[in-house]
Amino acid sequence: MNNVNPEGRDSPIAAHTLALDPSAIFASHFPTFIAILSNRMTREASSYYRSHYGVGIVEMRILYALAVHEELSAAELTRVTDLDKGAVSRSSRVLQRLELVTLTMTGRKERRVMVKLTAPGRALYQEILENAQQREQEIMSALSPEERIMLTGMLTRLFWKISETSLA
Repeated sequence: MNNVNPEGRDSPIAAHTLALDPSAIFASHFPTFIAILSNRMTREASSYYRSHYGVGIVEMRILYALAVHEELSAAELTRVTDLDKGAVSRSSRVLQRLELVTLTMTGRKERRVMVKLTAPGRALYQEILENAQQREQEIMSALSPEERIMLTGMLTRLFWKISETSLA
């Protein structure tokens, strides 16, 4: 793993980065390194979304899913977003209070909750998506276009391999 720091090796950031070298974690346990990377990206995104739009990363995952599927049951949202039922329920209610989604109960016996994106929800999603794409481009600028394609391909293969082995 390359430890090049854009701040330069003599900066306080570089010294701190070298002292807490993430490549050591990567070398010893790849899943931990990926989890740390994911947590850092999620934490930064959530902080940004909360301060600029009043929604966190969990609400954003729900908005992203609904932007693609328009309307989903709470159970479907749980599967699509890979969130637990409690998080989907809490965040759906937050989005409902903000009038970004509607929640509708269907059926008397099954008590299925349907979650649907509203027009203001779609507008907010579009605004955030544009911003998120800019932030993603900034992060991905550390890689060449070829490296981005390779990374996406490799991570996709790992995603499907994990899914395949979890079924075994």
